[in-house]
Amino acid sequence: MTLRLVERGDDRVLYEGVAVTSGGEWPLRIAVALPDGRVTAEGAGAPEWLVELGAALVRAAFRATRSPSPVPFPRRLQRWRGGPGDADDA
Repeated sequence: MTLRLVERGDDRVLYEGVAVTSGGEWPLRIAVALPDGRVTAEGAGAPEWLVELGAALVRAAFRATRSPSPVPFPRRLQRWRGGPGDADDA
């Protein structure tokens, strides 16, 4: 999964990207509302676990911006995780 920062406004941050598995490829669009951190995610037919993973990545980035040693939102978030039933998903 790769998500890129496409918008950083006063009221929200938006990431767009793609999730790829052996079963397919799906576009993702994940936004976090500022300043409360409410995350909304869209996955155009993607498995729910992939959409939830993307939302969790963006939520973690939001929390890092609010930590005692804050960091800016990353320009790119990238993660790999085996899906349900994959041999590497242990």
